[in-house]
Amino acid sequence: MKENIIFIMICVLFCASCSVKRPLAPTPAIQLIKVEPPVLKKHTEKMNVAAEFKRVFEASRLTFIYPDQIDSFYKNNEYQPVLISRFMADDQLQTFEGYLMNVGAHGIDPQVFSVNRIKKLLDNYIHENARKKERESYRDDMELELVIADAIIKYSNAMQFGIVDPARIYINYSTPTLRPDSMTVIQILKVKNLKAYLDSIQPKDKQYVALQKALKAEQENPQENDSTYRILKVNLERLRWKNKPLTDKYVQVNIPEFMLSVIDSGKVSLRMKVCVGEQTLDKETPSWVARYIVYR
Repeated sequence: MKENIIFIMICVLFCASCSVKRPLAPTPAIQLIKVEPPVLKKHTEKMNVAAEFKRVFEASRLTFIYPDQIDSFYKNNEYQPVLISRFMADDQLQTFEGYLMNVGAHGIDPQVFSVNRIKKLLDNYIHENARKKERESYRDDMELELVIADAIIKYSNAMQFGIVDPARIYINYSTPTLRPDSMTVIQILKVKNLKAYLDSIQPKDKQYVALQKALKAEQENPQENDSTYRILKVNLERLRWKNKPLTDKYVQVNIPEFMLSVIDSGKVSLRMKVCVGEQTLDKETPSWVARYIVYR
């Protein structure tokens, strides 16, 4: 009997111990795993973009028409591709490419502005950059940035000042002709709306537009003798030079016709025959001198 009582007490104690609530084991702390950035991101961070930009610039420096001004512009912008970011969003670079492809209407070869190179780099930027390594992609972007900057300057100068400086053709005969200066070049690269700017610099002189129409007719119906086509291109270039008289009254000499006209407020007030220089190296009449003479 005594043994039974002891056995019952042991069972009661065992059951009581099972019902006692024990503290729960502490929950393991959540470990934050540091995720490494993508490989391309790491390459970008390791690459000195400004230094890479300067290397690309120096490799192409001799091909630029205004290298010092371009260098100064990008130095002030910490050598970053600012034109691409400014003009790519609304397809302004594609619009600019279209203007370059159409310079034949001005009697200019599109390759003057490296249009094939721009087209290739622009196509790569839009369609292929995602498949390139980061460093290679950045170099292509920098090259595109620089050729765009150079082409915008060249195109702007061509439309407003002409491609050729008259003083370099005949050193002994030239009239004062405005040429773009350093500040003009820098301001071109600061343009915000590229299309509006390109439209604003198109030559709109009546003579120029008439020559463009004649050039288009020649292009659509080419002749075996292309002398007319070449003459039209040369005269379009002459009309782009900024050496026209600022007065309302001036003398205009038509060398092939041996005729002189006095222009007053856009109208011919007097016409007469004249003699022009001989067709020799030392007596040839320079066309830009004979064409416009201020009448006093």
